[in-house]
Amino acid sequence: MNFKKIEGLIAAPFTPMHNDGSLNLDIIPKYANHLIENGVKGVFICGSTGEGVSMTLDEKLKVMAAWANTPLFRVMLVGGTSLEECKFLARKSAAMGFDAFALIPPFYFKPANVSVLADCCAEVAAAAPDLPFYYYHIPVLAGSGFALLPLLEAVNERIPNFAGIKYTDENLMDFAQCLQFKNQKFD
Repeated sequence: MNFKKIEGLIAAPFTPMHNDGSLNLDIIPKYANHLIENGVKGVFICGSTGEGVSMTLDEKLKVMAAWANTPLFRVMLVGGTSLEECKFLARKSAAMGFDAFALIPPFYFKPANVSVLADCCAEVAAAAPDLPFYYYHIPVLAGSGFALLPLLEAVNERIPNFAGIKYTDENLMDFAQCLQFKNQKFD
């Protein structure tokens, strides 16, 4: 599959909450309009800034529903410690009309090597095969610090909907190699 590359700024919005920690979803349409007015083209929902890994499944579903009708390009982070929950959220992302989804690697029982990480990616990506799939690389929080060029080599022909990497790391050599992989094939 060839997906259109993302263009423009993709924001990682906070998940709005009340002082007691409950979700404040009523503000999301205004939040989305504010981002659009400032030139933002898309949002990465429930990522690190959005505190997705700290939310319950029910909270994630409510946040997804609140962002679903915004005109922004929407990427849902489905990652967590349960691959079954990740696959469920990937299917929900597709059903709710999201534009893409992303996986952070399991961060308690971490993948032992790039091959196992590729297996995790393949399993979750297959849950929503018509949506672009991104791998969220943030080793300082997820603890999976593999170089990602070998991951791209492992998933290139294996995961048809693999679209790219949300690369949040300081390894600029690996980043540059990922950018140049297969003539800049991936985001």
